[in-house]
Amino acid sequence: MTEPILGADPEVLDAYAVDASATIAMVEPAATAYGVAWEALASAPAAPPIAAPCSGAGSIRSALAELTTVSRSVQGYADALRALDADASGQLEADELPDAAYLELFLQVRGDHTPHDRIRFDWNPFDIEVTDETPAERIAHLKQQTDRLWALSEALVDVNNDGTNGEPRQIRLDLNDPAVLDGYSREELQQVLKFHGLDGRDGPLHFLVHGFTTGTDPLETAGDHVADRYRDRDESDTTVVTIDWDSGNGPQDWRSATGNADEAAAPFSAILDALNTANPAADVKISAHSLGNKVALSAITDMDSDGPLKIDYLAIQPAIPRYGYEDDPTDFGALVSDRIDVLTITTNDGDDALNKYIDYGTIHALGEAEPDDDAIQDLIEAREALGVQTTIRDHESGLGGETGEGHLGLDPDLEQDDDSGKERDGDPLNEVYSDQIAR
Repeated sequence: MTEPILGADPEVLDAYAVDASATIAMVEPAATAYGVAWEALASAPAAPPIAAPCSGAGSIRSALAELTTVSRSVQGYADALRALDADASGQLEADELPDAAYLELFLQVRGDHTPHDRIRFDWNPFDIEVTDETPAERIAHLKQQTDRLWALSEALVDVNNDGTNGEPRQIRLDLNDPAVLDGYSREELQQVLKFHGLDGRDGPLHFLVHGFTTGTDPLETAGDHVADRYRDRDESDTTVVTIDWDSGNGPQDWRSATGNADEAAAPFSAILDALNTANPAADVKISAHSLGNKVALSAITDMDSDGPLKIDYLAIQPAIPRYGYEDDPTDFGALVSDRIDVLTITTNDGDDALNKYIDYGTIHALGEAEPDDDAIQDLIEAREALGVQTTIRDHESGLGGETGEGHLGLDPDLEQDDDSGKERDGDPLNEVYSDQIAR
């Protein structure tokens, strides 16, 4: 009788792995390595012989061939197949066939896995025996952890471009549900960031945070245009990460949007903390527009103080109080910290949208202050004392989008019409983005 691979003993599979690995070494280290490994394993001399797990073996090989990160561990492959055999039938049914990305995550978890200890109490409570987990227990733990991380990945991460086409990678983080990270540890979040290459080890990370009443589509358009600028500079190793949060749909949503900004800051802060722990040397840039500065600055302010992660920050006409860094340091204290080692703020006293800021029951916005305003000068002085860089860009222009003359946006390619009679300031967003990207 032919024994399916899913029912084979792991120790037996280890022996077959020698033959399979020898075969793999004869081919190019490409995505086909898994297919070669499977063929070598399936045809290796054995008693009983190893057979393909089901008629869907071809589909499995095809899915595995698509993996962007190839593992040569035949044992890992076998463990993954066992884990997916939910009913332990020794055959993979149609609804058990794996997603290639899920298998890649399983193999990452497997590589990082620390075996659980098994503790057995004898009749004497002081007689405790500690042994390693069994192979079956290990696979169960791997499957359980992979399922948890897969669920978080599905809820949090949307990959718009994985970079396999040679372009900068583009990823959207969905914080519309601010409770998306509830129940997950920092270590688990780090695993998901690592899985998607968001630990800064593959290249720079550029986060974009949209403002009031901006939805997913214009956010992703802005991400496309920022990615274009990295591509034009032949910097395809950069990952552009858009932060999507619930910013409301119209002016009447202002108060709820400000509350949502506070809530969205918490998971963003957790993401930055996980990044800081995983790779404090990461090259991180953040560009935030209008009310998005409340999200981003609160997130940076709330980060754990430990860890040397530095951030290059671009605040495009921030819809935050002018003296927020003094009056509300729990939200905006990062402005006067060395965590933000390079700060650029764009302002425009002709910003019609921010000129209405006071109408919402708040004080004047930082983004519509003139460069010689006391709040601006005090901020520069406080940052100079820390030895960090500050640049103020005064647009003094009627350029802007649909949200009001002079308010600009997050998209560096936004079409702008200046019919206000004010002096045109060129393409200020293009300039400030170019400066930030070039650093």
